[in-house]
Amino acid sequence: MVALYIIGGIILFIAILLHCPVRAKISFIDKKFDISVKYLFFTIYPMKEKKPKKKKIKNKTKKKSEDEKKDVSEETPVCEKTEETEEKPSSEPPPIPTDKKKKEKKPKLPKEEKEERKKELLEKIELVKMILASASKGLKKLLSAIRLYDIAIDIDVADEDAYKAALGYGRMNMIVYNVISFLRTFFTVSIDHVKINCVYNSDKSKYDAAVNIHAIPSTILCAAIIIGTKFLVLYQKKKRADKKALKQAEKELK
Repeated sequence: MVALYIIGGIILFIAILLHCPVRAKISFIDKKFDISVKYLFFTIYPMKEKKPKKKKIKNKTKKKSEDEKKDVSEETPVCEKTEETEEKPSSEPPPIPTDKKKKEKKPKLPKEEKEERKKELLEKIELVKMILASASKGLKKLLSAIRLYDIAIDIDVADEDAYKAALGYGRMNMIVYNVISFLRTFFTVSIDHVKINCVYNSDKSKYDAAVNIHAIPSTILCAAIIIGTKFLVLYQKKKRADKKALKQAEKELK
């Protein structure tokens, strides 16, 4: 009974940990990109940099190095000045290179290698298709686990020409609100504020934005299991179909 209680306690503890959300903060303020990721009371990213320990240099080693330098300076003799000999320019013309480098042509691949490469590409394409087909339900589950909240946007669209500034202001409004509506189709979104200003007679535009992301590990894990199991089922079906096709081809040849 004690063992069952211990196992139950461990499972309950893991379940609580998996239901605790992972929080991330992404910001782009004053042309500086910043990310911070936290789980419970721990900061996962950025990690704290460890300060390098300063090694204490002993006085004895310093004295030894100074003595060695002195001995080397005493032993090395002073070089005597030598008369500089001027080299006369040679009247002979420089040698003309006879062998010119020919452009190396790439060797053509044989038909067998080309066919093998085509087969590899087709196999990769099929794998991608299988992953996309298996990820339909899992992706919905995964996206439901992610929440975007406290979205803050501060934009100043500036231009010296008033007409261009007004055009930029209209475009920016269209882009920002379309992006928010697109995100709302996949995630749960909550907005803190969106401020888009039009500034005339100025070149200093400002683009500041920040968002908090909230993700639950248990739902992400569940989505990963769904995607993995569906992919394995599809992969097994494909293997069986390939085996049947090979058997039929062998029978036809016989």
